[in-house]
Amino acid sequence: MTTEYEYPDGGIEDQIDVDESVWDRGYSREVNEGTWYEVFVNKEIHKKYPTINLTDYSFPGLVMDSYSCLRLDDYEDYGQITYLVGN
Repeated sequence: MTTEYEYPDGGIEDQIDVDESVWDRGYSREVNEGTWYEVFVNKEIHKKYPTINLTDYSFPGLVMDSYSCLRLDDYEDYGQITYLVGN
């Protein structure tokens, strides 16, 4: 897993359906390398999991090793997870 892929120009804007028991909203964007996703946990989940521990993969439902790129910079402030699923 790396964070070396470039964030798509124009952002990630195509709204996707999400499981509302976990996610507030989500977006995707197809690029040459695969599909970028940007999802936001709902307030209840964010309160229960204010941080994500990459050491023990403690966030439920997130199989972090399956992504080409994972960005958690905005998780603590906004509940945002951005990741790329490679082709």
